[in-house]
Order: sequence, then C-alpha cells, then structure tokens
Amino acid sequence: MNKLAVRTIRLWYYAFGLLIMLAAAVAVAVPYFAAERANFRLMVGEIEQTILAERKKNLTNIVGRTIREIEVVRTETRQDFQALAAGQAAMLAALDIPSIRAAATAGVSGKAATAVLAGPEWGVAILDPARSRGVWDNGRENASAFVRDFEQGRADAEAFPVLARAPLADGRELAVFVGRETLDRAAKARAKPLIRSVLFDANRYVWVNEVRDYGGGEGYAVRAVHPNLPETEGSLLSTQTPDIAGNFPYKVELEGIKRDGHIFFEYYFKKMDSDEVSRKLAYAELYKPFDWIVVTGTHFDDIEAIVERRKQAFKTVYDGQIANFIKLISLIYILFVILLCVFERKLNRMIELFFRKLQEDKTALRLEKNKLDVAYQELERVAYVDFLTGLLNRRAMYERIKAEAAANPESVFCLVLADIDHFKAINDDHGHDAGDAVLAALAGVLRDNVRKDDFVSRWGGEEFLILARGCGNARAVALAEKLRAAVAATDIVFGGITIKATMTLGVVEHGPGRDLDEAIKEVDGYLYAGKRASRDCVISKSCSV
Repeated sequence: MNKLAVRTIRLWYYAFGLLIMLAAAVAVAVPYFAAERANFRLMVGEIEQTILAERKKNLTNIVGRTIREIEVVRTETRQDFQALAAGQAAMLAALDIPSIRAAATAGVSGKAATAVLAGPEWGVAILDPARSRGVWDNGRENASAFVRDFEQGRADAEAFPVLARAPLADGRELAVFVGRETLDRAAKARAKPLIRSVLFDANRYVWVNEVRDYGGGEGYAVRAVHPNLPETEGSLLSTQTPDIAGNFPYKVELEGIKRDGHIFFEYYFKKMDSDEVSRKLAYAELYKPFDWIVVTGTHFDDIEAIVERRKQAFKTVYDGQIANFIKLISLIYILFVILLCVFERKLNRMIELFFRKLQEDKTALRLEKNKLDVAYQELERVAYVDFLTGLLNRRAMYERIKAEAAANPESVFCLVLADIDHFKAINDDHGHDAGDAVLAALAGVLRDNVRKDDFVSRWGGEEFLILARGCGNARAVALAEKLRAAVAATDIVFGGITIKATMTLGVVEHGPGRDLDEAIKEVDGYLYAGKRASRDCVISKSCSV
C-alpha cells in the first residue's frame, strides 16, 4: 500500500510538474511568436511603402529634370534665333528697297539662316513708324498679322517671340521676325535627340507624347520620342488602345494630365531590349508650351526584386530568432524534467542550479539580441551605403545634410556636386564593367582628397555630392578644384587599358535660413552650366568657366 501510495504520489507529482511546464511554455511561446510575427509583417510593410515612395520620388525628379532641360533648350533656341534675326535685319537694312524685297522674297535670308539653325522662313516687313502703318511684307510667318498688330499699336511677343528691327536710310524701319510655331518646331527638334540619349539605371528612359486633341480619341497625340520603340516615333496614338490586361493607359494618362497636370499610373509594357511584358509604374507631367506629355517609368518586378531582397534579409533574422527561442524553450523543458527527478533529495542544490541556469539563459538571450542588433545594423548599412562605391547613397546624404543644417542652424557649409564627363562614352567604348571601375576608382579619389570632416556620397548615376562642413564658398571652390585636378591626374587601369576621366563640379554655399532643396537645385544648375560650357571645370556663384 505504501509503495502504491508512494508510486501514485510520485506519478501525480511528475505529471503535475510536467503539465505546469508545458502550460508555461505555451503561455510564453504563443504571445512571443504572435508579437514577433506582427513585428515582422509591420517591418516588411514599411519596407514596401518606403521603396515605392522612393521610386515615385525618383520618377518625379527624372521628369522634372527633363522638363527643366527642355525649357533650357527652348530658351537657348529663342536666343539663337534672336541673335540671327538681328544679323539678318542689319544685313538687309544695308540694301536698297528693291534689293530688300528681292532678297526677302527669294529666300536669301532663309539661306543665311540655314547655315546656323537650319533656319526658318523669316518674316520680313518694311514699316513706317511715322504713320504707324506697314509698307510691305514678304508674306511669310503670318506677316499680315504682324503688320496688323503694328498698325494697331500692339506688340504680340507671344505670337512673334523673335523680332529684330533695323532703321532704313529713308527713315522707315525693317523688321525681321519668326512666329511661335516655327520657333517651337526648332526647339523640339533640338530637344528630341537630348531626351533619346539619356538612360537611367535599370534601363529606365524618358519618352514624350505630343497632344493634338485634349478631347482624346483616335490620333489624340503623336509619339514624339520613345527610346525603347524608336521605330514608332511619329505614329498616332489613341486613348482607346488597351494594354494586355485590358487597361487604357493613354486614356488614364490624358485624364490625369487634364485634371492635375501630372499623374502616376500603372499599365503593362515591354521591357527595354527585351520582348518581356510586365506591369509598369509611370509618372507623366505636361510641358504645356509644347503640349508634350513627358513620361518615365519603372517595372514593378524591378521594385519587387529590391523588396524581396530586403524581405529575405529580415526573414533570415526572424527565422533565426524563432529557432533560437524554440531551442531555449526545449532546453528549459528538459532541464525541468531533470530537476523533477532529483528534486526530492537535492532540493536546495536543484534550486541553486535552476537559478544558475536561468542566468545562463539570460546571457544567451543577450547574445542573441546582440546578434540581432548586428544584423539590423548591417541592414541599415545596406539601406544607406552605395554598394558599388562604398559611399553614402543619395538618401543617406540628404539626411546627413538636413541633420547638419538642423544641428548648426547659424553655420555655413557648402555643397559640391560633381559629374563624370563623357561617362556614357566610357560605357559605350569599354563596357559597363569599365564604367563601374571608373565610378569606384573616382569615388576613392574623392574620398581620399576631401577633408576628414567632410562627407562624400554617390548622388545618382555618375554624380557625386560632397558636404563641405564649416567652410564658405571660396574654400569650397578651392576644394572642388583640388578634387577636379586629382581626378584629371588619375589613371584608371581596367582590362589592360588605361582610362582617363575628368569631372565637372558645381559649388553652392548654404547659409542660415536657406532652403536645402533650393541650394541643391542651384548647385545642379552650376554643374550643368559647366557641362554646357567646357566640362572639366568648377562653377559657382563666384566663379565661372
């Protein structure tokens, strides 16, 4: 009986102890797993939203930059035409009236213009300012409207943006002019090759649709520029054209442009240099002077590939954390069983060993937490460091500059924006691996030649942005010149060949109360002024090419 009672008591003792341990394990593990899973999903969702937001911002910047470049081309075209018109007016004014009429009618001025601008059919008129009337015109460039405006005392600069006048010997005036349509046609012809030539990462490009009828329908627009489908340039577009999923992207695009002047939209389109068709995110914005819808986009599978890599990194950490927790629970369960077996005779010893083991488990958890912290730091490094050059990426540099301005609101610092000259030619001549080698080598040159307190980043493509802390424009220009000279003196050896590269740099000073985006926009303007002028130079407010 005693043996049976002892056996029964021992049976209930062990059963009760094991059930308590099982219940405790479930009570700890289930909330822990649920909380970790929820945290994992939250982090993954934030990654997707962050990457998508970054891509949208990048698309907006690309289109905005392209529109600014188009506006620059339009302005330069008008200036070129204006200079040529002044020369034409001076040349014709030196002739007698019959010679002027003969030259203007026969197209002599047009031939002269062709030598510079593939010139327009110049409008020419002889005006009598004393009587406010037109004497004669050559009938070109809507000359009758120009003369009518003159006689009514109006000057329509919108309709006739190019106008040059020269006095004649008899007191009358000679006017040489070009209409808006002719000028914009020439500016478009200049802008199109520029747009075709620019490619961005992941084979992204910019295309242009020219609207002819904002009401939509067949032939509502003509495809003006399309680097992916150059053979379709000049073809008419329809808002009734669907993609493979039955969407009507041209219709959605046009409606958004009419409503807001810009729009993000999705559709299916083939990838560049491939027949694969996939879902694409596009951003379109209207350049009203040309009725051009300027568009760029990125395929969702490119975005999803980045998201998937980030997800996998988090999942690896999450799975490791769960596995270690299960091992820990299992180990504690086994130890508890052992403790139950010897508890009767070694109660005090078992309690001591139990608490010692708990301390060891706490240490193990701390080590696992340290591992998780290291993994998170590595993920953070991947998010803020450019993998090719090892420099800060655009996002990290932008945050660094904002932090600098916030920490020292009364301080002055400078931004130096550098761009590799003729980088596309390096890629075309030697291949993209050589281009990557040039990027990495020049990143090292910049890093080795800035001051120890400065920051260097890869701003995008072949552009680098340097934060020159605690210095004014003069010192920053000197630093930029030092960087330019160091780059020019560098020999880059790749595949048995030596590649020489140069850089054009822009410098801007950021002082108290200044908007950061305006400073970045200004230094970008200096950089491209240097690009247009001579390259391999430093441009700032205080110095030019």
